[in-house]
Amino acid sequence: MAFATTIGSADQQRAAVEALGHRTDPRAIEYLTRIVQGRGESQLKSEAVEALANIPDGRGFNVVIDLARNDPSPDVRREAVESVGGSQPASRALDILVRIARDDPDESIRAEAVETIAEVQDPRVVSILRDLANSSPSHQVQMEAVESLEDTADDAAAFAVLRSISRSHPNADVRKKALEILSESREKSREDG
Repeated sequence: MAFATTIGSADQQRAAVEALGHRTDPRAIEYLTRIVQGRGESQLKSEAVEALANIPDGRGFNVVIDLARNDPSPDVRREAVESVGGSQPASRALDILVRIARDDPDESIRAEAVETIAEVQDPRVVSILRDLANSSPSHQVQMEAVESLEDTADDAAAFAVLRSISRSHPNADVRKKALEILSESREKSREDG
């Protein structure tokens, strides 16, 4: 396993780290975690987070969740947040992402969590994004929630929420973004239909 960070080029190292994500050996989890928490190249750390998320038996995913919540590096937390969206069960992923969207100290990480929420296949997604758009103290998170509504699996519910936001949200920028999305959607429907 040490070869993953000692072999030749950066591309070879990333490929070796990615390969570790296909092993169920507990040593792979330990080694990948050390890479993430070490002082190495940020791209290699990102690959290690992805590899942890891909470990077949799911044990690496608990590490990814811990990284998303607690790692001191915003880059590592951001990569981990992106990986959480693909976890199963979807309800677990959604609960974790909502906590991060509300509580992470870094506004950009909260916004990344909101964007990732839209990718989760769970019936609560639209209502969660609505709540974040309407009640988050962060303007960036509100805007991301509105933008992310467009990417949910439930178009009808999302567009109903966007119409409501476009009429009654207290922030003009957020109302404008909702109107833009609705307008673009109508144009696309005309072109497709």
